[in-house]
Amino acid sequence: NVSIKYSGWLENNNKVGSSFDSNISSGTQFRFEVGVGRVIKGWDLGVIGMRKGIKRVLAIPSELGYGEKENSSIPSGSNLIFEIEVTGSKRKESSE
Repeated sequence: NVSIKYSGWLENNNKVGSSFDSNISSGTQFRFEVGVGRVIKGWDLGVIGMRKGIKRVLAIPSELGYGEKENSSIPSGSNLIFEIEVTGSKRKESSE
């Protein structure tokens, strides 16, 4: 499980385009379990090896993002850019 702060932008000609989401100003953290498919594949892959306090920029191609799905703020086929910071992490306890 990881907790992150993030900002997300649409990619525009290999540059940062318009912002579509962020939890930075709200002060909230987004928590998810890595590798179980509850977030886009680019996040599952992008946080591997990160620890608390580490920041990373993720350039996520459409196929590891939302693909051809479209919503109000992300057009289908969009490449995404996220700046993320891990604010907490907890290893899942093994049941063995």
